[in-house]
Amino acid sequence: MAQTLNNEKSIALGERFDESYSSLHSNFKGSISSAHHKMFIEKAEGSRVWDVDGNEFIDWVGALGPLILGHRHPELVESLKQFLDVQGTVLGSGIYQTEDDLEVGEMICKFMPCAEKVKMCTSGSEAIQLAIRMARAYTGRSRFIRFGSHYHGWIDNVVVGGIDKQPDGRPFPSTQSEDMNFYQAEGAAPSALEESFLLPWNDIEVLEDTLRQYGDEISMIIFEAFGAQNMCRSPLPGFLERVRELCDEYGVVMCFDEIVTGFRIGLGGAQEYYGVTPDLAVIGKAAAGGLPFAAVVGKSEIMKLLGERRVLGPGTFNGYPLGMRAALTTMSILSRNNGEAYTHRDKVQAFLTDGFHSAARKNGIDMAVQQSPGSMSLHLGIKEGTVFQRPEDLAGFRYRNFFQLQPKLYEESIMVMPDKMYVSVAHTMEDAQQTIDAVDRVLSTF
Repeated sequence: MAQTLNNEKSIALGERFDESYSSLHSNFKGSISSAHHKMFIEKAEGSRVWDVDGNEFIDWVGALGPLILGHRHPELVESLKQFLDVQGTVLGSGIYQTEDDLEVGEMICKFMPCAEKVKMCTSGSEAIQLAIRMARAYTGRSRFIRFGSHYHGWIDNVVVGGIDKQPDGRPFPSTQSEDMNFYQAEGAAPSALEESFLLPWNDIEVLEDTLRQYGDEISMIIFEAFGAQNMCRSPLPGFLERVRELCDEYGVVMCFDEIVTGFRIGLGGAQEYYGVTPDLAVIGKAAAGGLPFAAVVGKSEIMKLLGERRVLGPGTFNGYPLGMRAALTTMSILSRNNGEAYTHRDKVQAFLTDGFHSAARKNGIDMAVQQSPGSMSLHLGIKEGTVFQRPEDLAGFRYRNFFQLQPKLYEESIMVMPDKMYVSVAHTMEDAQQTIDAVDRVLSTF
């Protein structure tokens, strides 16, 4: 039931935090927090977190994607403890290896369709930049294509600008205020605007026309096959297959950004889910269950550029042993018994979906649940069964209620993001039922 939560300790600690720090550690996250203050967590376990004021929450945020196992999975915790007791934290960034390195690489190559070889990084932003560098070296071309509202990290060349709806020549990102997106900020290098073409997602005609005119400049097309970070937007039927054909036709590297979807949708990520195999993919987040981890994976003919040292990808913490142990343990848990952990997760998600739709119908509100395995978004004002693929699919979208949902659920002790929920293998049917009941109560106020 909705309640006024005691937040005195968190508020006081937030004021102390502001005395030392210039911003939140990820400084656009404040706008997506459920609370109106900084939340300080004292304990986390499974699907739940407890703040310093003793408030307990069901957590559907999942650290924005990494916590596929939930918080403090006992097998993962024990595995990390054992590793620390024997080998410590960092052994030497490529000077020494462990057997975990072998097993992680073999598992990724086994599970991810495009993965013939693997290159470790530390963060998704780094891995994206390495993939861009590899595509440029492989093709001898400098520019790449990306799509509006697809997030590929915070580096200038993948975050600056919005879609120019009427480009005069090459479709470079626009810096007009009306075209800018959520991630914009000052200080980006102007030259970054000419590294990429920024196109509308799911518009194959625009993509075909761009490649006809400028295909000999394009090294890579990079995108999130499923828009988990774009209100759970799906590709149009046949879109991914056509992009694959165009990449082959123009000699362009096709790269899936699977930082969110890799090991979240399933062991094979979005590429297995949709049955389209890219040349490269970037993975992270869920692959290591909550520790920093990222990798570029792909075809040997491209990946060999690293082994030949034609492309550099150094980093002190690349493949650091603690992250590799976390990845090995996480992948082992997820793949055990034919993926029974995913089977459980998918049953919980199906139960949630049915419950959310029932609550909306009960309260006379149109609502469509957008989703892929492990990710969900509640689209208020959209008829049940609508699949979000094009902007026009959001005609009638109730933005005000959509953004009211999150703070109201916070008062119900339910933590979600404004535009999505992440379902982990730790969530239970009890968690789902409590969340459905809370959504029902909130919708009754709209």
